[in-house]
Amino acid sequence: MPAVTAGWGFLLCRFLVGLTEGPFVPAVSLMTSSWYNKHESPLRMGIRHAGNTISQAISGLLAAGILQNMDDVAGLSAWQCFLLLEGMVSIVVALTSFWFIPNFPESTGTDFMTAEEAQMAQYR
Repeated sequence: MPAVTAGWGFLLCRFLVGLTEGPFVPAVSLMTSSWYNKHESPLRMGIRHAGNTISQAISGLLAAGILQNMDDVAGLSAWQCFLLLEGMVSIVVALTSFWFIPNFPESTGTDFMTAEEAQMAQYR
């Protein structure tokens, strides 16, 4: 989005962001419910929702600081710096999550769990 200079480009980027973010909540709920039983899942999902709220508050504070202090840094407007920094953080978190968060209990490799732990996770 920082490279966008026209309104149509912004709308296209916003559409693509929404298209890729749409499946996130159902996918996380599915993964959470596959690892925890029906009595444990609500607490884990509540923690995720609380984390989402806290991250939005931090993002607002971060946005205020960037928009006030980073105008014309490296030839970019403050809003471009903000979107660039938030995008880089999102990419780092996504790649880290991809490599370190295990899949479903049935497909977890031996690097993450012992055979006994994998069998117990599948039983739950």
